[in-house]
Amino acid sequence: SGDKDTKSSASKMFNCLKQNKLPKYKTISTNIKKLFYHAEGGGIDAGTLNDSLELAFGSSTSSDLNILYYSGHGNYVENAKHQVITAQTGIGLNNHVNFDMATYKFSDLALKLSGYRGKFVVILDCCVAENFYLSGVSRLSSSVRNRFTCLLSSKSNQFAYGNKVTNNVAYTNRLLKGAGYSSYKKLPADSAVGRYDGVLTAKEIFSYTDKNYGVPKIAPQ
Repeated sequence: SGDKDTKSSASKMFNCLKQNKLPKYKTISTNIKKLFYHAEGGGIDAGTLNDSLELAFGSSTSSDLNILYYSGHGNYVENAKHQVITAQTGIGLNNHVNFDMATYKFSDLALKLSGYRGKFVVILDCCVAENFYLSGVSRLSSSVRNRFTCLLSSKSNQFAYGNKVTNNVAYTNRLLKGAGYSSYKKLPADSAVGRYDGVLTAKEIFSYTDKNYGVPKIAPQ
């Protein structure tokens, strides 16, 4: 999590991952790593994030399912027509005025992850999140690209949706509710599967979030 306002929901996601019941995959709690920082309060540098990724995925094997979750700021640069430049988007690291120093580009993140073995599920709850796929994953070779599943909260030119109640992580909260995460009430009736069986498929996630989570059609300003 890269923002103090997203830490609470990120912690819930962390605990949800520890409750994994996916067939053929066994969660080893010591392999679940977390990194909390506040980009607007000093943040971190790219080296710190690289070290965290290495700690989490450096020992992965070809049979592993790696999950990367991030909630926080999605940084971007606009052209003269106020259009988001896909190549100039990424995770917000700190409040430095220099984009390259304040941002871990999505293209660099995709390339970094592609160097680790195993499959990846990447969940990004931030502004302009679709650019992770457009500028990064889509440019990888097909054999590598097929190892990635991306759950992205916003389109290439949109803000991530949220409010004071959801702390700007509405997508995360919907995913957790859809998965039947135990900290939410009115389950399993509100879950994506209707009856929580411990397994949430990509199709169920898509159907649930499409029905319950509306992305406002606004461009960054």
